[in-house]
Amino acid sequence: MKLCLHLIILIIPLALATSQEVKGTSPTGTTVVEIDEATSAVKEGIPDTLALQPEIMGLDYGYKGFIWGSPKGTIPQMPYMNSYELNSDSSSIIFSGNLGPDEVTMEYVFGDSGLWKVDISYVLDPFDLDRQIHDFHRVANVITEIYGPPVSSQQTESGPGLSYNNEPTIHYSRAFFMSSWVEVPSRIELILHSLIQLNMTDFPIINDKTSLLRLVYYNPDYMLQTNDDEYPSIFDLY
Repeated sequence: MKLCLHLIILIIPLALATSQEVKGTSPTGTTVVEIDEATSAVKEGIPDTLALQPEIMGLDYGYKGFIWGSPKGTIPQMPYMNSYELNSDSSSIIFSGNLGPDEVTMEYVFGDSGLWKVDISYVLDPFDLDRQIHDFHRVANVITEIYGPPVSSQQTESGPGLSYNNEPTIHYSRAFFMSSWVEVPSRIELILHSLIQLNMTDFPIINDKTSLLRLVYYNPDYMLQTNDDEYPSIFDLY
């Protein structure tokens, strides 16, 4: 019995040491929290979570066990993400990390009715259109394996045309790919929007990201926003 007590006394400080986290404040005023890989529990000093049983994973309940309508300030347990940012008004939480082979950010968005959307943004090769399209199809195939074929799709590509040999002119390739799925009551949208400068120089015309790949899960039942503006009655106007 004494040996067991000694072991417990030694283990507790070690467990507390391994569960420490690093916090900071980003330039945008959001709180940045490092997620400890050794535990999936939400740490002290941040809002409580709404955690469901692991087997409840369907989109009729929420996303990955985090229920639709969860109130602002609640934080999902995402042990495979590296860190997250909680906006000062708690309207969204942005996780950073990896989903399989992809580097992503995951934004949980809250409205007046609670959680209504999860927006996943993929890190793309900004100079390779073919790779971006390949990434779109790869993600679309994974979603199709889970939820079946999309209910709608759109694919558009365009290049610089016949004037491409005109060197003084900046040329771009464009692509827009979209697929939608319905998993009642939720919806899924996968969107690729690409714009790539072809004759790239050391001084690109547009320095910011011009391509995006987004996977969005949302529940229309929770797309509610309180309108604080009060309008006069029609009888008061006419």
